[in-house]
Amino acid sequence: MMNRPAGMAFAAGASVFPGGRVEPSDGAARLGDGADGREWAARLGVDDLVAGSLATAALREVVEEAGVLLGEQPTLVDLGARQALEEGRTAFADLLASRSVVPYRSLIPWMRWVTPASERRRYDTWFFVAVLPSSFEVGAPNTEASSAGWVGVADLLASGERGETWLLPPTVVALRALRDAGGAAAVLQAAPRRSMSVVEPQIERHPDGSVAVSGGGEVVVVTSPRPATAATPST
Repeated sequence: MMNRPAGMAFAAGASVFPGGRVEPSDGAARLGDGADGREWAARLGVDDLVAGSLATAALREVVEEAGVLLGEQPTLVDLGARQALEEGRTAFADLLASRSVVPYRSLIPWMRWVTPASERRRYDTWFFVAVLPSSFEVGAPNTEASSAGWVGVADLLASGERGETWLLPPTVVALRALRDAGGAAAVLQAAPRRSMSVVEPQIERHPDGSVAVSGGGEVVVVTSPRPATAATPST
């Protein structure tokens, strides 16, 4: 999890998963040949080109923000190489090719949320899961995080319920699903059975200032736009 700095334009101060937007260059990396790649794209409900861009963007953001290149043998990427990627001095497709990483093989689709039409800022957000060894350390946070590191799912949800940590509603729903699955092995078993239909949540504003967001079979009540203090992930 990453804590977003206070000065950011969107979700300043929130605790979020690593992630970001798809860049035009993400289409340069191939999804991967064969029936498995086509099946993965069909699971998302998009064509191979879009699926490849989504998978590549997800892998790239994890490298830039957590310093981890997912794959059959996950590796740490040093801060200098991460900065070169962010600044466009290194092509991520070349890095993937040099490590023989096939994008879709490192990620399992989890859910997809689209911001309601009533909101000024709208995002079409795809969530994926991946597994790392329990001893694997992440890299130092980049400029998009005030802190970053591993956090227990139940601990983070409890911190959000106490108002100590600000979690966006889709993040809460994703964390609840991970918690309810019961561990990494169970998450891997549950993921292929999850619906990837678009969730466009409904928003209900209450007189006391709280907001109820319902979507994906869950209801999340947001009582404050950001917490008084931010929980610090452990490293």
